[in-house]
Amino acid sequence: MDTPTALLPVSLTDRAARRITEIAASDPATPALRISVEGGGCSGFSYKFDLVGARAEASDFVIEQAGAKVLIDPVSLEYMAGSEIDFVDDLIGASFKIQNPNVRLRHQLFDVSHAGGHMKIVTWNINGVKARLEGVAAYLREASPDVLCMQEIKNVDEGFPVSLFEDAGYQIETHGQKGFNGVAIASKFPLEDVARRLPGNDDDEQSRYIEATISRPSGAIRIASLYLPNGNPLGTEKFSYKLGWMDRLRAHAQALLEDEMPVVLAGDFNVIPEPADAKRPAAWTGDALFQPESRAAYRRLINLGYIDAVRACEPGPGVFTFWDYQAGSWNKDDGIRIDHLLLSPQAADRLSSAGVDRFTRGWDKPSDHAPAWIEVDMGS
Repeated sequence: MDTPTALLPVSLTDRAARRITEIAASDPATPALRISVEGGGCSGFSYKFDLVGARAEASDFVIEQAGAKVLIDPVSLEYMAGSEIDFVDDLIGASFKIQNPNVRLRHQLFDVSHAGGHMKIVTWNINGVKARLEGVAAYLREASPDVLCMQEIKNVDEGFPVSLFEDAGYQIETHGQKGFNGVAIASKFPLEDVARRLPGNDDDEQSRYIEATISRPSGAIRIASLYLPNGNPLGTEKFSYKLGWMDRLRAHAQALLEDEMPVVLAGDFNVIPEPADAKRPAAWTGDALFQPESRAAYRRLINLGYIDAVRACEPGPGVFTFWDYQAGSWNKDDGIRIDHLLLSPQAADRLSSAGVDRFTRGWDKPSDHAPAWIEVDMGS
């Protein structure tokens, strides 16, 4: 007798079962779906799906549901107990997905008094704080980040809506500029040793960089919020300014490493690092964000010993942080990834997960950027 679905340690949605039976019917050489757990990724493991000649071993756990067959080896089953297998066909593509209750939810909200020391650090180009007041307030309620690094606040320090953050339990430090640029850091924890402006050019009056230290029981972490120049149009002083700014950032990033403390460089880097970071890479070949010089400067940052946290945890395609307001880019998922969190080796050792809260891009009056985030273990 078949085991009732409710009692199965792993279950299938109707969509997943239907897709498996469709594959088996079209190709008798693929009678089942084999799922196994492999090491890798920030959460400690990843899933492998095999539809080619998947035949049961004596020790396999076999799920037969609605005419579909799934095979799971005993070790993998320990990681997957209670999971649900789904099949999704959307703008990102068609694939099997697993909802696993044993893995911390990507958008789980953390109460800092009960989170076991996990700190959620977010970077978000809000594209004007006054235009985005409701969205920022909603995000603070919904995602409850411990630290929020903001770019393009487009407001002077004196006019910044400090009460919005203080009423929500955050300390806020800003480095503003009227109508353009501007960066800020909001934190549930005290911000110490706040520094404004990127070193290396005393004549640079653009407000693009702020950093501060947060102390926790297991040590301190240095966090920067940065808004790297766009650089367009090519062939002008704006592109030269971008590359010069990146050289200064690299020098400062190297100096920060000398303290051997965890460092997070978070912000809108205005760089598409690789072709996989754009839905249509060819569309960006004439843009400063995707020039060989821009990408090489970004790699020089990485080569200092920093890691790109979101890419380390989300190595696959379709991970974007920006969708232009024009030409229906959001509805087409025609995005690029230009908002990054670069972690020093000491911060990378504490990294547990990373991702993009892309749901904000679908809100009313959204920023054209979505928040990118990491979770690091900073001790209880």
